[in-house]
Amino acid sequence: MLAAALSLLSCGSSSSPANLQSKDAVRQAVLEHLSSRKGLDLNMGAMDLEVGDVSFRADEADATVSFRVKGSQTSAMTMKYLLVREGSQWKVKPKADGAPGNPHGVAAPVELPPGHPPPAGEKK
Repeated sequence: MLAAALSLLSCGSSSSPANLQSKDAVRQAVLEHLSSRKGLDLNMGAMDLEVGDVSFRADEADATVSFRVKGSQTSAMTMKYLLVREGSQWKVKPKADGAPGNPHGVAAPVELPPGHPPPAGEKK
């Protein structure tokens, strides 16, 4: 009987709806989104990505994600992402108007680190 119970537990899908409502699932979606962006040369292996606040709804989620160079004590760049559920995973939803200077396809940057140049199309 113990073997049957363990078998049932091990067969649980990691893509179940409950597992979608996790920071790990959001983190994976953001990483996949960034790696799929053409012309965006990011070395994510050199970056720490931290998922902060996440608000889950039925088929959407809003997430605040911070990026910092590994081992750095400087302030992080924080971005807000809108995610949509596609089957058993989250996908980052690019901003509808394709805002210039926004290579991440996110709603809007929250805070840029000190000394970061302004986004294309914005003046200092």
